[in-house]
This record gives sequence, structure tokens and C-alpha cells, in this order.
Amino acid sequence: MKGKIRMLINSDIKSYIISKETGIQQSTISRLRKGKIKIGRLTLDTALKLAEFYDQNKARLKPPQT
Repeated sequence: MKGKIRMLINSDIKSYIISKETGIQQSTISRLRKGKIKIGRLTLDTALKLAEFYDQNKARLKPPQT
């Protein structure tokens, strides 16, 4: 599950979209992306929502441009 969440957090999908479709606060997603909170410290509910979003959207996931 951590791998799915990591791929989602590192993708080019906007935090707003993830937030809107999962119900997770945009600030939480932003803090994950900035490394201020670790995936292992998420609540089970939040981790499940992110993993489910990943499963439903993995076809549109692309790594961010560097």
C-alpha cells in the first residue's frame, strides 16, 4: 500500500483533484508531498482512501517532470 501511495503522491495529479475525489484535506496531501508527514504515520482511513484513488486512476498517473 505504501508503494501505491508514494506513486500517487509523486504523480502529476494535482492535490486539489486528489482532495476533491477522496475527501482528504488538501493540506494533508501537500504535507505528504513536502515530506512533512510520512506515509507510515497516516491514519488507516486516509491510507485506504489514497490507495483506492490510486487503483481507480493508475492509468492516468505519470511521474512529475524533472
